[in-house]
Amino acid sequence: MPEVFYGKFNAAPRMHGPETGGNPVATPLTSREVNAAASTVLGEKNPELPRDKAEWVDKRVHGIRYKGVNVLTVDWDGVHEPVADTTMQQFLKSKNVSGVVVEYFTPELAARAKAVPILGGYLEKQVTSPAKDKDLKGRAHYRNQYKRRLYFGKTVTESLAQSGKPALCFDIANKPTYMLLRDGAVLAETVVGRSIGRSVDVSYANRGIDTQGRYTKLGGDIPMYWWFSKLLMQVMKKGIYDPKNLSALDGFQLHLEDARRLVIAEGLLQNIDRNVARGNLKAGDSLLVVYPEAHNLRIRNYMERLTKKDGGTTLKVKDLAYRLVSDPILEFKERQYHFDNGAWRQTGAHPITRKA
Repeated sequence: MPEVFYGKFNAAPRMHGPETGGNPVATPLTSREVNAAASTVLGEKNPELPRDKAEWVDKRVHGIRYKGVNVLTVDWDGVHEPVADTTMQQFLKSKNVSGVVVEYFTPELAARAKAVPILGGYLEKQVTSPAKDKDLKGRAHYRNQYKRRLYFGKTVTESLAQSGKPALCFDIANKPTYMLLRDGAVLAETVVGRSIGRSVDVSYANRGIDTQGRYTKLGGDIPMYWWFSKLLMQVMKKGIYDPKNLSALDGFQLHLEDARRLVIAEGLLQNIDRNVARGNLKAGDSLLVVYPEAHNLRIRNYMERLTKKDGGTTLKVKDLAYRLVSDPILEFKERQYHFDNGAWRQTGAHPITRKA
């Protein structure tokens, strides 16, 4: 009989076996399955976690299973929760984890910052300099958010160094050029939009119709309206920024923040495919993904959708658009690091070629 799983994204049971043509599907875990997997990771002898840990896991941990490997996503916001607590440390230092997908991996960020011409030394110092008490205490605001994220990244990096577990990096936001591309794109879009609009105005003028530059203005305004709508979504935590729910808005918002989630999902599936085939991962093993809640929700969802037969037309369009815009500039690669002889060393790099 095929194995049946139930998950929060599934209206009906999803099966692994002949019913899906033998193609493995990434399947969301039930809360009971998440607790059992978390219990193994934390080294608990009883599958039923103690009450305090069970509450912690229920609040922060979700999971999805692919080819028998559990991918446990730990919701943790480095801005409002900059210091890892005891249970988080247990997760990061567990001997029962095969690898941890890290958002702010300090050695990689520092190396990419240092490579920037002229400003490299300054940017590297910003990434590696210790956070001050004033940055970590009190209310989070726009001036200390990045410092808090970097501090949390250092905490995670240090914990992995102590545990000897590999750090897995699939994020395309590992270079300063990511911020430039993400936030500067609206300027390029405005120039292109005005150029297209101007060609329309000229076309009408050749036919004796005076548009008074209407289409040139419209071509420049649309990117700004689109940028403002994304900013509004971020402030309101809607669309791709909603930490609790997936909505129709997710399908229509093309944004590099969303590209990060899709590429991480692709990287995870590719990593599991390769390592299961090589015998490095087996059924029951666990990988951790430590990211904020809105990211984790969509990473799991993309993993499930990418393993379905059709894959989804929307994902095909998104994947193509993101790669056309940023593939030459950003890193669409799996990067793996190990801590050895007092230093982090990159031990693997594989292009993420699995597309929607």
